[in-house]
Amino acid sequence: MQAVDRAVESLVETLRSVGELNNTVIVFSSDNGYSPGEHRFVGKNVLTEEVMQVPLLVRGPGIDHGTTSELPVTLVDLPATFTSLADVQPGWQLDGLSFTPTLRGRDQPFHDTTLVQTGDDGGDGWAYRGVRTTRYLYGVNGADGFLYDNLRDPHELINRYDDPGYLEIRALLEQRRLQLLSCRGWTCNGTFGLLPDPS
Repeated sequence: MQAVDRAVESLVETLRSVGELNNTVIVFSSDNGYSPGEHRFVGKNVLTEEVMQVPLLVRGPGIDHGTTSELPVTLVDLPATFTSLADVQPGWQLDGLSFTPTLRGRDQPFHDTTLVQTGDDGGDGWAYRGVRTTRYLYGVNGADGFLYDNLRDPHELINRYDDPGYLEIRALLEQRRLQLLSCRGWTCNGTFGLLPDPS
């Protein structure tokens, strides 16, 4: 990490010396995280809150220093944001949604359900594919599945996948998952609305 710190310092100093630092947006992020034992998992190919929460730091003109946001952005939203910040039209269809208004300190509508996927099962490239909302995290891999209720179980300790009280929620989350798996462009960024409480 010291080598990374030095490289970043060198880049920032170069931008400052040529007078471009105040005209440049700098973004730090990562792919999914690594689990060193949470939930008895070791590795990257799982869908848990600890693995999905990755850093996203943005610095640049018009972005207030020290502000934070709970907007549920993913790496898919970065290309739309970058083209918006650069004020250019992309030459291809983008699936993500720009969060430039949030960076500028404004409220904005945003998708309420995010497609999440990870792992390599040797088939289509994904071990688990699911969706995440503010309250629920749901995913499947063949007959294996999980459903966590982060309101009642913020540490994701109880898998509700086979819980009879969550069958309706599971079915609705599966509908969202299937729709987001096949979406293209603007159809990936709609809102589905609130889910019911467990029965």
